[in-house]
Amino acid sequence: MIPPYDIFKTEPNNSARWIEAASTLDGAKARVQALAEVSPGEYLIVSQRTGNRLVMKFNGACEAANRQSSSSHGEDT
Repeated sequence: MIPPYDIFKTEPNNSARWIEAASTLDGAKARVQALAEVSPGEYLIVSQRTGNRLVMKFNGACEAANRQSSSSHGEDT
């Protein structure tokens, strides 16, 4: 089975670079936080099932600002 969440990092030219897949939304969020400790910036988690997206932005201090780009507020981002 293909993991249902894809993790991307937004590049300076506004393109998105695929990083890896995760099996749960919580796992994807935790992985993004770990990645941001090494490489701060904007990350995108995309649900393959619904297409919903979660954007996580980290500055150098690794503070996250989350915004959901769809109206769904469930676990299945």
